[in-house]
Amino acid sequence: MPAEDKVWSRIEHEHIRLELEEGFYQLVLETENKVKKICKGEDSNPRAMRAEIRELLPLELEKWLRVLNNAYIRVWRTQGNRLTPEFVRTVFRREIKPTIDKPSKFEAKLVEQIFRRAGMLEDWDALPWGFWLDHTIRLEDEWRRRTEIQAMRLKYRTKRRGLRGVSEPKSRRGRKRGRPGLRETAELNSALIEARDVLSRTLGRRPLTTEIVEHFIQKGGVPLPNLWRQRDDIRDWRAVSRSRKYLRLAAKRFGRVPHKPSSL
Repeated sequence: MPAEDKVWSRIEHEHIRLELEEGFYQLVLETENKVKKICKGEDSNPRAMRAEIRELLPLELEKWLRVLNNAYIRVWRTQGNRLTPEFVRTVFRREIKPTIDKPSKFEAKLVEQIFRRAGMLEDWDALPWGFWLDHTIRLEDEWRRRTEIQAMRLKYRTKRRGLRGVSEPKSRRGRKRGRPGLRETAELNSALIEARDVLSRTLGRRPLTTEIVEHFIQKGGVPLPNLWRQRDDIRDWRAVSRSRKYLRLAAKRFGRVPHKPSSL
């Protein structure tokens, strides 16, 4: 398997999806407020209003690229992995560059969400490709250069540390050597590994977080993390399946347990 495909297969994409949904929602709110200010100050001049919004969209695209990149880095680290040259290059090729190559898709989605929320930009005409061309060329050059600089720094850092590839996931609790983990943690990890194995054979691919949670519901007896029960009175996996917040937490929790080679 090529290095890029191997890295891509290790990423918890369900967790990424949840992170990006939240990130795009926040971007819509911020852009909506900016558009409201522009429309409020330019009521008598629609042409000037459109020109100002047009200049705003490339800035929002740049912000979205940063959200994308940071989400992948955050999830990758949550899974217990170190950043590597292969990882940053994979994210650029698989996510950043395709987004830069299709700015009109980003524009359409952003405008649609603002219209649905605030009833604004109803008569918005999509910007021509010629408008986006210079912006996309500049953005691709900047992100390619930034990616290669980061990849080279990671390469030299890895050499200094004497590491090769991606490190094994570590405990986030800083557990002392030789100290046993909680019984519930061991049982949950065992149930997770079993669920991955069963579902991967059934589906022919790695299961999503929602599919693993549904498997726990059907199986029964799988313990929840203690903190979930103590803080928010979450009693079972069925309650987790109904909560967007706890599905996101479940994706993070599952990502800390490495996949067995047989489950790929």
